[in-house]
Amino acid sequence: MKVLALCGSPRKTGNTSYLLDIVVKEVIRRGHIAECLHLSELDIADCNGCLMCEETECNGDCTINDAMQSIVIPQLLTSNAIVLGTPSYFDLPTAQIKRFMDRSNMVLNKLSNLRLRYGLVVVGQSEKKSLDATCRALRRYSRICCMKEVQGSPVRVIARNEGDVHTDEAAIAAAIRLARSLIGVRKVDNERTAK
Repeated sequence: MKVLALCGSPRKTGNTSYLLDIVVKEVIRRGHIAECLHLSELDIADCNGCLMCEETECNGDCTINDAMQSIVIPQLLTSNAIVLGTPSYFDLPTAQIKRFMDRSNMVLNKLSNLRLRYGLVVVGQSEKKSLDATCRALRRYSRICCMKEVQGSPVRVIARNEGDVHTDEAAIAAAIRLARSLIGVRKVDNERTAK
């Protein structure tokens, strides 16, 4: 099983990144393949609305040649499950995740046929209803792509400062449960992943 985590945080060492790292480590610890792509570090352009993807039935064609085609799409199409991780900005996913969602339309047909499992990790600094709104936006995208949300998703965490989740035992435990659910582990134990 291969799990791809997509981090929409602009901070590589932020709370969202930290929780995704826990998910990835737990999947690997359980003998599976996992990787986290930090979208803010990749050269991914905005969709230019040219509609080439629509004209070619969303099978992979795009006029923009960047990291979306060379890195993200190949990883996505060879995964069994994905985790979309994002801070909540104005009750929405970040621009990095939105850019990924828009550009993935180029492979919507292929993506829909994969029937990927997915999980969400959403971190915000205000209130749960803000996180819920962000989750709704991510779920709409995932439904369009014919993905199935796993048990234990979403992991929703209020964290005001960078590093707050490092000591949040409930958030860490939720990330571990999400990882196990993504790979189909049903047994719950008290083991913690190595940080």
